[in-house]
Amino acid sequence: MFIKKDLRKIDVILKDPESIPFLKLARRPAEWNGSLKTLINSSNIHMLTPLETLSVYESKITDISALSKLEHTSIKQINVGRNPITSIPSDLALLDTLKDFWADDCEVAGELPAAFYGMSNLEQIRMSGNKLTHMDDSKIAQLKNLKVLCLDNNQITELPPNLGKLKALESLLVRSNLLVNIPEVIFSNPCLSNLKVSEATEECENETRFAPNPLLLSLLLSLSLSCSRRSCCT
Repeated sequence: MFIKKDLRKIDVILKDPESIPFLKLARRPAEWNGSLKTLINSSNIHMLTPLETLSVYESKITDISALSKLEHTSIKQINVGRNPITSIPSDLALLDTLKDFWADDCEVAGELPAAFYGMSNLEQIRMSGNKLTHMDDSKIAQLKNLKVLCLDNNQITELPPNLGKLKALESLLVRSNLLVNIPEVIFSNPCLSNLKVSEATEECENETRFAPNPLLLSLLLSLSLSCSRRSCCT
């Protein structure tokens, strides 16, 4: 994702109403000082109502809890990628207008964050390059509007069968994980047109192979089952 940096200071940007809807504030660690409170605080929140896009990519941010205060804005896309974030606060579920959430190359471990299940309009989750290990099968079906799920280069050992119930899902990218099989029900999703999966290994002789029903497999327009040394979301 290409990020064009706004070179003005944050306090100057906030004085320009035309800039508020699309705040591309990447790569400015000195201004953030580890959190988003420089931007999202009681003094500024009334100015952020028109905000639709926020990028704080690669800014050495560790605390994104202030994002929940954007619940009364028009926020649709958030990019917190390449920051040393270890968790996604559960109260981010308040952001029910959010459509795209990017947190590639962070340090989030364990289960796919529960906050996503409360975001009723969420269409895209991109969390490649983290330390995720699993998804909650009992909750994953709540992501009814999800179109893209990119979890390349994590430590996921299995895919929840209820992913097959996500009828809006078009792209499932889980390359370079620890998968040993894919539930056949996932292949029955008629909207899934882009499925890419490979084992996290350097040698193709250790490739993880799958044997989906060929009739179900014909529903897919793109299926990659190859080894890869590097992974990226496309």
